[in-house]
Amino acid sequence: MADPEYLKRFGKDLLWTTTWSEILKTNAPVNARILAAYLTEARKYLTEEPGPHLQQRRELAPDWLNFWINYLNAYDLSQKKRHASLVPFDQVEAKISQNAKESVSALKESHTSGVLFAGGLEGHVGHRFVVDWLQLHVASSVILFEQDQYLEGKARGAAFLPLEARASMWSYYSPHLIISVLPPKSSDISDKDHYQRLFNLTGADYCFADESDPNRDEKRARGKPASFTLIPHYPTLRTTFRVQKLDS
Repeated sequence: MADPEYLKRFGKDLLWTTTWSEILKTNAPVNARILAAYLTEARKYLTEEPGPHLQQRRELAPDWLNFWINYLNAYDLSQKKRHASLVPFDQVEAKISQNAKESVSALKESHTSGVLFAGGLEGHVGHRFVVDWLQLHVASSVILFEQDQYLEGKARGAAFLPLEARASMWSYYSPHLIISVLPPKSSDISDKDHYQRLFNLTGADYCFADESDPNRDEKRARGKPASFTLIPHYPTLRTTFRVQKLDS
C-alpha cells in the first residue's frame, strides 16, 4: 500500500496578489471575485485529480469550497462592505483595545476578547462552526494563523490553500474578526512558553480550543478560565481527508 499523498499548495500564482505579510500591512485581502475564481479552479483540481479518494473529495467539496465560492460571488463589492481587520501581529493588541473602546454590546461587555490559534483553518463547515462559536462569546474575535513552516512538520506537509487565500477568505466572512499571522518559534524556547508569550502579547482575555484537540487544556489555560472557551466538536471529516489522494 502506498504512503499517504495529499493535494497541497494549490496555484498560489492564480491569486494575482502579494504576500500574506503585505496583505496584513495594507489591510487589503485578495479581491472577493478573484478569490472566488481561484477557489473555483481549486475545486476543479480537487474533484478531478485522480486517486483512490477522488469520490470522497467530490462528496466533501460542497460544504467546503462550494460554500466559499457561492459566498464570495454573492459578496456585495459595490456597497464597499467592510471586511475583517487584517493586521501584523504586533498590532493585534492595539486593535483589540480599539474595538473595546468602540464596543457598545451589553451582552459581551464582560467577555472582551478571545484568541483562536489556527494551523490550517481552510474553511470547511467545522471550521466555520468554530469561528461562529468564537464570535458568539467575545466582542473581539482573533484568528492567529501559523506560518507555512508549522505545517511542514505535520502529516500533510502543507495546506491545500495558501495562507494568502485563507486569511482573505475569513476576512470576508465577518467584519468583526481580527486576523493576523504568528511569528515563528525560536529554537531556544518550548512550545508551551512560545504560545503563552504570544497570547500574552495580544492582550486578549480568553484562549479557545476545540474539545477534540488533545492540547485543549493547555491552550485554554493561556487565558482566563471560562467554560465557553471549550468549543464543542463539530462532527465532520478533517481537511486531511478532504485532500487525501492515495490510501495509506
